[in-house]
Amino acid sequence: MEYTGGEKGPYPPGDALTTPSTGSVTREVHPAQYNVILTDRKQLDYECVSQRNQMTFPITVTKGGENKFTFVWEYPTPQELDLATEDKVTLTFLDADGNPVSDLWITVFPDDDHRPEPRQLVIGETDAFGRVYWVNYEESSFHGYALMTVSQGEEDQLYIYGAHPVAFTVTGSEEFTFLWVPRTDDPSPS
Repeated sequence: MEYTGGEKGPYPPGDALTTPSTGSVTREVHPAQYNVILTDRKQLDYECVSQRNQMTFPITVTKGGENKFTFVWEYPTPQELDLATEDKVTLTFLDADGNPVSDLWITVFPDDDHRPEPRQLVIGETDAFGRVYWVNYEESSFHGYALMTVSQGEEDQLYIYGAHPVAFTVTGSEEFTFLWVPRTDDPSPS
């Protein structure tokens, strides 16, 4: 979302990923005019993005009342495009009973990255089958985190990290399965 006009406020619009199960996202913004830019990128790397399609919708956020907007995506969904792509890495997350865990935000870091600020790759969120696809993967070793965002009210969000970090080595189009158990102590990654 980008600011286009009106009084500037304290809340920067920024980027956000929709939740696969609902297709929704919630952002706190100042009443003003914005362009909501929808893209079907799956991986967000702060050096490049993997984008296939884009649509732009102008909106006006008003003071008071509820501001809800519904947008209709005119292209194939990212899930449809990902399923049709043969050359991809599939990460699947299951709970202790072997059931898929949906709506996990998956972030990984290359193991061989020695910069002061490690290179972060946001792969996306798991679908109803506990899967997330990395369609423009890199061959390397990675470590990262799988976290769940839980709303506790209109403004509060709780981030629940997995008890064990994600670790895997990509050598080509592969599938990885991980056990996801929520941490019960400090929710921030170590």
